[in-house]
Amino acid sequence: MAASRPLEITVGKISKLSKQMLVQVLNGTYGLLNLLYHFHSTQ
Repeated sequence: MAASRPLEITVGKISKLSKQMLVQVLNGTYGLLNLLYHFHSTQ
């Protein structure tokens, strides 16, 4: 029963984080970490 409901993540008990927004946040985080890793490995 619970598996049939869509996943909802609530941020700060106010707004719900949609799947699209979650993917955008993860992509941005990955890009930032990749950039930091690149700068760290070149020094």
